[in-house]
Amino acid sequence: MTWTNFWKDFPYPLEKNRRQKIRTRTEHPNCPFSTVVFQFEFKNKGIKTLVTTLSHYADITELEQQIDALVADLYGVQAAISPSPKRKSPPKDLKEYLRDVCLPELRRNFSYIDTKTLHAAIKTAKLTCSAGTLNNYMKEMETGGFVFNAGKGWYSFVKTPYRIDRTPLETLISQMKEKFPFLDFACFSTLQVNRYMHHLLGKSVTFLQADRDTLSAIFAYLEDLHYNAYLNPTKLEIEKTFNVSSDENTIIIRPLPTRSPVDNHAAEIEKLLVDLRMELKNLPLMTVDEFKAMARNTITSERVNMAEMLSYAKRRQLPLSELVDDPECIISNFTHGWR
Repeated sequence: MTWTNFWKDFPYPLEKNRRQKIRTRTEHPNCPFSTVVFQFEFKNKGIKTLVTTLSHYADITELEQQIDALVADLYGVQAAISPSPKRKSPPKDLKEYLRDVCLPELRRNFSYIDTKTLHAAIKTAKLTCSAGTLNNYMKEMETGGFVFNAGKGWYSFVKTPYRIDRTPLETLISQMKEKFPFLDFACFSTLQVNRYMHHLLGKSVTFLQADRDTLSAIFAYLEDLHYNAYLNPTKLEIEKTFNVSSDENTIIIRPLPTRSPVDNHAAEIEKLLVDLRMELKNLPLMTVDEFKAMARNTITSERVNMAEMLSYAKRRQLPLSELVDDPECIISNFTHGWR
């Protein structure tokens, strides 16, 4: 039964000794609670008022039965009406809680979340869950498109994965593989992040990283190819001699950090962002604010491997607060102190 509509179908009785006022359920659009006020006035019976504040999930079956009895008495009818359905109960099933409550709430606040955040939210909701169970449920959430994988222990609400643009590096990688076929090296270019810059970079710089013992040989080879190459320059050397050529052939040669995220000699976006931020300590390629805004645009527009990026940044001793603008508005930090 929907007793609000039921009352609307009855005309107000016109007896002189009886009058009534009925105000039904009201909701404020910005409040998850509803105030229900029912007022019945009887000349000979006094005033009967019921006021209650209900949560979204409250069960008001008992209250409805009281109202039914009052309405039946008011109109002189029998309250032989089927009971109204109960309101939706609070989600007690973990999977339901994750899908309908937890993930939608986290999505409004973050682009990336980790399992520690999920466990904290589950604990706050007074539910219990083992690590294995949560992992299995989150796999189902991924399959259903509610969340997307962002590395070990991390999830994202950004659907599109980042695809690195290898075009600016193809010629250099081909030349290096031909000359040093067994050399482990990595490279990246500022051209690869231009699409997320607020102001496009007028000139580009490419970075090539390899084992420290091979840097001199690489430098000589690139000079023979007429690249504008710099061999692991210091801040002082950069201030004195560094100049970016206009034909996109400026290359800075550096040692390759250990456990770098690399795919077929091209740095992954997680490595590119961290290493480029490290280079800005010495190189005047862009301002720190410009870089952090670019990094924020990058990771909120396309999904990165957050676990990989955080791990690599930690190895390079780069705080995440130095990598992106307002990280607390992008990445959940309920129970860990990456800042």
